[in-house]
Order: sequence, then C-alpha cells, then structure tokens
Amino acid sequence: MQHFRDNLHLDVGHTELKMEKFKISVIIPCYYGEKHIARTLDNIVSQNYGNLEIIVVIDGLVDNAKEIVSRYPVRMIVFEKNRGVSAARNAGIEAATGDYIHFMDSDDELSSGYYRKMVEAAGDGFPDAIASGVYNEAQKFRSQFFNRRRIVKGTHSKLTVTWCCKMGCCWRYLLRTDMLRKHKIEFETGHIIEDLPFIVQALYHANEVVTAPGAVYIYNATPGSIMNNMEPEMKDRRDKEFLHASRFLKRFGKEHGFIAPARFNSPYKYVFRAWLQYQKFLEFMGYGYARPV
Repeated sequence: MQHFRDNLHLDVGHTELKMEKFKISVIIPCYYGEKHIARTLDNIVSQNYGNLEIIVVIDGLVDNAKEIVSRYPVRMIVFEKNRGVSAARNAGIEAATGDYIHFMDSDDELSSGYYRKMVEAAGDGFPDAIASGVYNEAQKFRSQFFNRRRIVKGTHSKLTVTWCCKMGCCWRYLLRTDMLRKHKIEFETGHIIEDLPFIVQALYHANEVVTAPGAVYIYNATPGSIMNNMEPEMKDRRDKEFLHASRFLKRFGKEHGFIAPARFNSPYKYVFRAWLQYQKFLEFMGYGYARPV
C-alpha cells in the first residue's frame, strides 16, 4: 500500500512539473497604475503557476505604484520619467529569461488556471504562439472564447484565428522569447497603436498558433485611458495612429507576399462590422458573454 502511495505521489508530482514545464515571463508596464496594479498582481499570484517571472516596468515615477509593487515577488524596472508603453515592453523583453513572454496591462486580470491551460494547450510541443480567449469588460460583443484546441498554420489563418488585424491586442498570447529575439520583433516607440504592428509580425513569423480552450484574458477598460479617452483631440490622434498601423500592415504584407486582413482595406470589413452589430443585438437581448472566473 505504501508503495502504491509513493507511486501516486510521484505521478502527481510529474503532472505538476509537466503543467509548469515552461517558464513564463509576464511583462507589465505601469504608468499611473497605483489604483489597479495590486489587484492585477494578486490575480497573477493566485494562478498558482510556480514557473513565473513577473517583470513590472514602472514607466515614470508619477504615483505610489513603485511602493505597491515592491511588496510583491517581482522584478522591477524603473523609468524615472515616462517613456511610453512601447519602451516599457521592450525593456521587459530584453530583461526576460522565460521560455515564453506574456504581456499584461496593469489593470487587467486572468481567468482561473490561465497559465496551466495555456501550457496544457502546447501539448508535447513548443509552439511559437499560444492564444487565449478574451473577455472585454466594456464591450462584451468584442469578446472571443475558444472551446477547443486548434493548431493553426498558414499566414492568413494565423492572422485571422484571433482577429489580430482587427483587435491588435498583444496580451492574449504566450510568445516564444527566442522567436521574438530571432526576428528582432519589438514595439515601435512614439505610437499609441503599438501592439497591432507588433503582433502581426509575431504571428507571421510564428511556426504555428495554438488556441487554448478555457483560458481567458480579462480586459478591463479603464475610463480615461488612451483607448477610452473620448476627448476630440485624443480621438483624432487615435484615428491617425490607426491609419499609421494600416499603412504598416499594407507595407509589411507587400514585403512578405500576403494581403493583411486589415481593419481599413480588407474585404472582410463589412462582414466583421455586421458581425459586431449582431453581437450587440444579442447582448441587448440578454444573451451577452458572462465574465469568466
């Protein structure tokens, strides 16, 4: 009986090791983040994934975020003056020692067991990109969940399976660190729509994209943030930034022999807008997405 228990213990331990076989570097830029950063870090720590490296980049000493972050088991990079989210993420990429990099915003959260489900989706392989679902707290019709594991190859399929050319978010993926460094993929500084060009490059170069059922990134839209500021000046700047990103996609696609399904020039634009309107209708009728736990 004791021998059976010993073997059972070893099997459980082996399973635990297998589920944490990849070291994940979580990179979190933090600018005016004192109101939310503790909640985000508590959420990451509660994932109970032991093979994590949390890197918080304090992007300017503008509030008490540095003091709050110092209470957590994280690596901290401090910019005395604000340099922007792109510079912060690039510093995190350079400092990362994990097999995978995961970007998070300082006010977002993850569903329970997020990292274990992401690693489980990798199976016995080592894919360049693993994608989770997304729950958009403010615009639930923009949420997307995966109910099965898929291995996606081919440029068009990789760029459409997560709507990356439509949404442009970089935080729903685990991206292999060596892949990003090999292709010298980094965020363009000086722009606020920085993640769309980044993730298109990353997914283009990825050998495959694997979808992870059950893993959901929870995007909390903070009022007054860059993407949610409705002041006319900021809206005008966003329009110019989206145009800049669209031109990048066209240029990048031309250089690499494909047409990016971009938000401005794609024949899918009408269909996508119609789909969004349908999702809004479902939400209005009470069939919207529920917040993951």
